[in-house]
Amino acid sequence: MSDTSTAPDSTDRREPDATGSDPASAFDLARLDHLAVVSLEGRDAAAFLHNQVSNDVENLAPAASTLAAYCNPKGRVITLLRVLRTGDTAFLLLMPRDLVEPVLRRLRMFVLRQKAVFEPLDGAAVFGMPNASRIAELTNAAPAAFDAIALGDDWLLNGGIDIDRYLYVSLDGQPPANGTPDAADGDWFGIMACDATPQVFAATSEAFLPQALNLDRLQAINFRKGCFPGQEIVARLRYLGKLKQRMVCVACTGEAPAPGTTVLAGGAKIGQLVLAGVGTAGARGLASVNFAQLDRENLALDDGRRLTYSLPRYELPELDAEA
Repeated sequence: MSDTSTAPDSTDRREPDATGSDPASAFDLARLDHLAVVSLEGRDAAAFLHNQVSNDVENLAPAASTLAAYCNPKGRVITLLRVLRTGDTAFLLLMPRDLVEPVLRRLRMFVLRQKAVFEPLDGAAVFGMPNASRIAELTNAAPAAFDAIALGDDWLLNGGIDIDRYLYVSLDGQPPANGTPDAADGDWFGIMACDATPQVFAATSEAFLPQALNLDRLQAINFRKGCFPGQEIVARLRYLGKLKQRMVCVACTGEAPAPGTTVLAGGAKIGQLVLAGVGTAGARGLASVNFAQLDRENLALDDGRRLTYSLPRYELPELDAEA
């Protein structure tokens, strides 16, 4: 049965949650089973990946990371990758587990004679740390945004943009400092929703253009790096001003709806859900929508639940008048 009760009121921009409380204080360590770890190694690894994704990989410094999109020729995002450079010719890629097989199959088609080997690390695991509460147990100094620290065979990286969010990449699958996870994917998706950082899953692969996920505002697209699949379409959106969709923060009552769920305004489809997770007053998520059709009074999911929306903590020029 659909839950049609009233959702929390829309919040001002930069509010951390519908209730004003910070969801990062709700837990210390989340096991992120939705993420897989893939090794990329070889003499041509940097150059090959650089030519496939939306961000600059070739000039990425050792122990630094970046967010990038891997797109199809029409510019639609197949997957999002967190790329961590672990050596001159070695990388770790964090990507949704349900996309590893199709993405690697596609990438390997284009390797040809280049020296670049992709290998899923089946025993590895990723843990999310929403704040610095456990950092002192691991290292004396936390990594800055986009940077990483090697801890034996494992890595601690800061994937935040304007707020610190840590990812612990464990190659043997064990949690950091023998910690016990007190949260899971849904809790982390709630954090991602508040930070307005997207993810792409099998259900939404090839559904969004990068700018419709705000990737241009999240330092995930380098418009000066040269060609990558779909680059012409992505650049055209930037330079010709044809952008119609943006990602906003949303909230509703009840359980978190699935990625790809239709978003309606006045009964008409205006977009779809990117992700959703645990909030302090129901579900908290992200939706990519036609921003010209946003309607605070008549925004809903296709199951009848009312949606409220707020703007991301970072600037969106197309929507700043709504802030």
